[in-house]
Amino acid sequence: MMTKTPALSLLGVLSILWLAVAASPAAALVLSLDVFFSGPPTTAVAPFGTVAINPIAGGMEFVLTNLTPGTLSGGSSKMDGVYLNYKGSQALTPQAAPPGTTLGYATNAYKADGDGWYDILFEYAGNGYLPTNSSVTFSILGDSDALNFVDFSLPGGNNGVYLAASHIQSTTPNGDSFWAGANEVVRPVPEPAGLLLFGAGAAVMGAMRSRRKG
Repeated sequence: MMTKTPALSLLGVLSILWLAVAASPAAALVLSLDVFFSGPPTTAVAPFGTVAINPIAGGMEFVLTNLTPGTLSGGSSKMDGVYLNYKGSQALTPQAAPPGTTLGYATNAYKADGDGWYDILFEYAGNGYLPTNSSVTFSILGDSDALNFVDFSLPGGNNGVYLAASHIQSTTPNGDSFWAGANEVVRPVPEPAGLLLFGAGAAVMGAMRSRRKG
């Protein structure tokens, strides 16, 4: 009986780690705003920003991040918002946007300069903007089943070439701005908890093999 204790202890630790990982949110995918497609020349280096898409109960959560330096205080640029496509069949319900922002959904209703028409637009109102190295979160619900994140990661064809688009201002001293498109889906790197879970699993397998040999 004593020889089973190490394996049981490791299995217990593995179970706890599994619950911790399952309870922690992880991005299903990230749209990388890595294409300069309209505006004057810029010295900014891609990726200019990212849109992380995370499943939530009844819908999707979007986390927009500005990565482009600029000429405002602290070396910041101004990211107006983000345009997104939706290729699913459900009717979407935009949720209350953060203060100072708006969130709208209508098929082919939003024009991204130099690209095409999009279905979803999240943007800052008035003179508001998302500063460099900052993120903002908004969410959208479906009308029945859980939404499929893949439906938000397809190009719009005639309605928009890119997976997402964003307008970024104040990138040069004379106030130049440009448009960035997402041409790539990035799968997030496993989080430390996930790597720890993998390591614990390997340890359990090793302990079981050792016990069998004994």
